[in-house]
Amino acid sequence: MSLYRCVTSKDELLLLMQDTVWQHPAGLDVPLTDWRAGLARWTREQFVTMERHPWLDEVRWIEWAGTPSQIAWMDLGLRPLAGVPLSEYQKTAVILLLAGYVSSQARLAATAREGVRQGLFAPEEATEAFGELLRSVVDAERFPALRRAVEGGAFAPQGSDLYAPFDFGLELLLDGIERLIERLIERPAAG
Repeated sequence: MSLYRCVTSKDELLLLMQDTVWQHPAGLDVPLTDWRAGLARWTREQFVTMERHPWLDEVRWIEWAGTPSQIAWMDLGLRPLAGVPLSEYQKTAVILLLAGYVSSQARLAATAREGVRQGLFAPEEATEAFGELLRSVVDAERFPALRRAVEGGAFAPQGSDLYAPFDFGLELLLDGIERLIERLIERPAAG
């Protein structure tokens, strides 16, 4: 309880802890001459931070926004986009999209870890366990597309690389951003 002499609430304590663990890793630098490599590094580093500290998701996003660590992360994410023909609004939307992706993937990973902690399945069985749960409850007549996905191996192990699903989604997002940039280069906005 003596801790509460320094902070006024649990929320304030979580916010201070969040700001501390979100500080850039020592020496973190993102490539500035290749926007795609820069954003990939920026996104993966955020995911690693959330993997190490799954409780970060408990701090409300609205409170994160103005913390020094988040301002620094936003600046770092915008740097590789400096020479890219996107508006400042679009550049910010891109990094917020990637940050949202990190949060959703970290939440899924935390859920799987909780299942392991409760003894529901082994770490390498999390995806398969979810597939088995769906197989037991998804009716092929009501949900034919989902049932086909389950039966087709959508929730089968995809190898031993724990980051493979994260990287697959990240590449899809980066491909979409790249296509947007290409479209803007092909058809620049009327000035």
